[in-house]
Amino acid sequence: LYQTQLTFANLLKSIMSVYPPYSFIKSFKSAFNGEPIKFGVQQDADEFLSILCDKLENEAKILNKENFLENSFKGKITNEIVSLETEYPYYSQTDESFYSITVDIKNHKTLEDALNSYVKGEILEGENKFFVEKYKKKISIKKRTSLKKIGNQIIIHLKRFEFDFYTFENNKLNDYLKFPMQLNLKKWTRAFIRQNELNNNENDIKEEEKENLDENKMQYELTGILIHSGANLQSGHYYSLIKSQEDNKWYKFNDNEITEYNIEKDLEKDCFGNLESKVNQYGKGAYLLFYTKKECLDKYKNFDKKSIINENILKEIENENISFLKIKTFTNNLYHKFFIKFINNANKYLSLSEKENKINS
Repeated sequence: LYQTQLTFANLLKSIMSVYPPYSFIKSFKSAFNGEPIKFGVQQDADEFLSILCDKLENEAKILNKENFLENSFKGKITNEIVSLETEYPYYSQTDESFYSITVDIKNHKTLEDALNSYVKGEILEGENKFFVEKYKKKISIKKRTSLKKIGNQIIIHLKRFEFDFYTFENNKLNDYLKFPMQLNLKKWTRAFIRQNELNNNENDIKEEEKENLDENKMQYELTGILIHSGANLQSGHYYSLIKSQEDNKWYKFNDNEITEYNIEKDLEKDCFGNLESKVNQYGKGAYLLFYTKKECLDKYKNFDKKSIINENILKEIENENISFLKIKTFTNNLYHKFFIKFINNANKYLSLSEKENKINS
């Protein structure tokens, strides 16, 4: 938690052109063996994000601030079972927290199509009927997943890697998938789906979910994209596109280079994938999409980011900035020229003073 705050505080307040997150990398341990991650080995970005959020939440519990991710991008999905037999009505649901939702891109051309498939679910009938204890028999049911609670941000993971059970490798999918700059999530929520099933009867909709039926509260805007460039999960390169909330411009963050990005001109070419895709062929495309609730964007613009940074961290960064400026100044050619000119002028002044002293004596 401390190293994450230190990293973002440096990105915000440090005057240096880059911040090498070595201390963060050393502090981050694998969820599988407890060993520090190997930063020279390609990691799955979605998996890394999930592990990081789990670690942040667990450490925050110690500080009694376990809910700090709740209003950010943590949400809940509902796994539902709905009877398809009117004579045997049945409904059940279980909730599950998420940091990102994963949608299939195979056989889908747009994000909306992928989300439709996400909530469509599957029908279990015939030999696959579902046993209901209440009726002591198996019935036909629909099993599906929908969005129950969405935070101020939602991260959508585009499934560009698919495990091959024959080769035991993750294949890269470069399939074309178009996504919008504006996205209204209302029709993929449990509240909206249940309301339609109940003929607009909201009695089954919990109070906490009713805001999901509000068009304005469900309006989200694209504010970030993580791109994977490469042929497979074991190799390649990640870089990001981020929309600044200060000037509303898009920027490309590629290692130590930050450049302005023309989202209208280059979005499809860099992010949507290929219309003619081949498995494990080199390609680039969006891997994670970051959407932010529109009603929150103005709040973020006026938010004092400095207020949430630990004072000790701020002081440490300020001292590092001063040290950096000293080194930069002392090693600058203009400073050297100024210093040499100053010494020469001082010597001339001293020589004139000595001559005047001799004349006066």
